[in-house]
Amino acid sequence: GLGHYAGEIGLLTGWFHHSLYMGMCVWAVVNGISISAVATMIMEIPTLVMALGRVYKGLRSDVLFGFTFLVTRILYLGYYIYRLMCDVSPRVVVWPVCVPAMVLHVFWFQGFIQQQRRLRKSYLEGRAVGEEGRGGKRMVEGEKEKGGKAA
Repeated sequence: GLGHYAGEIGLLTGWFHHSLYMGMCVWAVVNGISISAVATMIMEIPTLVMALGRVYKGLRSDVLFGFTFLVTRILYLGYYIYRLMCDVSPRVVVWPVCVPAMVLHVFWFQGFIQQQRRLRKSYLEGRAVGEEGRGGKRMVEGEKEKGGKAA
């Protein structure tokens, strides 16, 4: 990410989040529960989808990103937390470590949904303007509304 979109890696969502994530993986290995870290790796699928779309513009798919994010980072993580909470004899209590990640993922997904709504509204407004011009000559930037050229 640093090579292709370094300006979009924020302090909280980039540096802090990923440092914490790596720290939790190290903690899991030290405590002999690395299977917990491995079980969460599936949540990186949306990151892969997003990164591919950033590097190769033709591969960008907001729908695929949103779908994989919802399935892996919200639904899967929710189920994973539930299963961890149901473990009656855990070697190490892991679920409290996952809850802040769930909160962050829900916050991010809410932002994604808001972004998609804004983009959809902008797209629909642009189409409406384009359809108004179908009855006659389409206005080009710099033209007056009555059809005359701008000075």
